Amino acid sequence: MESGRRRFTAVVGEPDDLRRAALRASVEAAGLLPEADMANPVEVLDHAEAVQPALLVTGYAYWGMSGLELAERALALPKPPVVVLVLDDLALRDRALDAGVFAVVPEGDGEALERVLAEVLHFLQTGERRTGGERRTGGERRQHQDWSKVTQERRSGQDRRADERRSAEGDDPA
Repeated sequence: MESGRRRFTAVVGEPDDLRRAALRASVEAAGLLPEADMANPVEVLDHAEAVQPALLVTGYAYWGMSGLELAERALALPKPPVVVLVLDDLALRDRALDAGVFAVVPEGDGEALERVLAEVLHFLQTGERRTGGERRTGGERRQHQDWSKVTQERRSGQDRRADERRSAEGDDPA
């Protein structure tokens, strides 16, 4: 880490010891300072309220409270952290995003977690959220293609792209 940069703090919450250690390592590798990791969601929430970390990374499968409930309560704090929710069931993804979660990461997808944590760090440093290319969080980009028209055009030998309407402005066709 560069000496002039501010290091943002993070809290990791996950009931499984191995997953919690992996999440903590990912947070640290992303350049954030994991100041605490806990298995109990009530402790995670209390710690987040007292310490006011910049980021909360949480799993879902707690006993007595879901990770989504934890995220919603953390986002309702006076100084809420940015919340990243790790889900094994992505059916809850839309509900989590509607609740204000920064991002949802599929359980066990280290590359997705790495990308999201880089986006979180960028957001914390600049206040700007990157947009665009994330295929898992963006809307549907595919468009219907009528391949019969494409085939017909190719067989005709005409190139619609060579049409004069694409000539440079100011060109006089005469």
